Amino acid sequence: MTDIAAKLAAPFNEEQIAWLRAPLARDHVKSRQQAGRTLSYIEGWVAIAEANRIFGFGGWDRETVECRCISERETMMGANKDRPGWRVAYVARVRITVRAGGQAIVREGTGYGSGIDADEGAAHESAAKESETDAMKRGLMTFGNPFGLALYDKTQAEVEPIAGRGRANTTHPLNGEPSPILTPVEAAAHPTERERIVLAARAHRERITEALGVATTPDLIDRIIEDNSQGLTLIKTVHPPAYDTLMALAVRLKGELYGATG
Repeated sequence: MTDIAAKLAAPFNEEQIAWLRAPLARDHVKSRQQAGRTLSYIEGWVAIAEANRIFGFGGWDRETVECRCISERETMMGANKDRPGWRVAYVARVRITVRAGGQAIVREGTGYGSGIDADEGAAHESAAKESETDAMKRGLMTFGNPFGLALYDKTQAEVEPIAGRGRANTTHPLNGEPSPILTPVEAAAHPTERERIVLAARAHRERITEALGVATTPDLIDRIIEDNSQGLTLIKTVHPPAYDTLMALAVRLKGELYGATG
């Protein structure tokens, strides 16, 4: 591990680093429609479960630093807008503290929540809880892909393309055979075949991307693609968008090199 990599990894142990660097499980991704767009997200309970799994049940804390109402008004509810109710909005700031390697890592997140209910108190409760959960997720997100960081990339290159990782009845991604059921600690020490395949594809992608980035001639780019044909096949099988991105990069770099030598 290089000095820079070691500094980035500190103070987490190797098992934790492996979990934090792993792609986000496709099973954990939900979607909703908002303002005509489809938004991807992870649920609050997933973020908490992942924090417990990676940092340990006593290895992290969340503290609500601020939670305040920013909007409150009466509204009409129901499909026909014929029932009176309340619509309120809250913002919250939550501080996440993770203890690892004798150190405390502190991150913060800000979140928003809205609530609508016939009962004013229930509307406030709903909005306050939602804002705190949103803020917690944003704070945890800074630790890596398992907490939703991968969803901030529109291509979702770090989201596992195969659903099923983490379920009790997982199956092999290629032959469909049942995979053994492991605890999180056992899985970290003995990754499933699915995880090995996904991580191998990721390693190939990173290596090929780096090689393309330092290529100095169009012929060298062709040779990189040819020499890494098996790795590219694995990437295409596991995550087609990542394969398409790599091939587009190769074409773009070749064009730039041709232009520089033309």
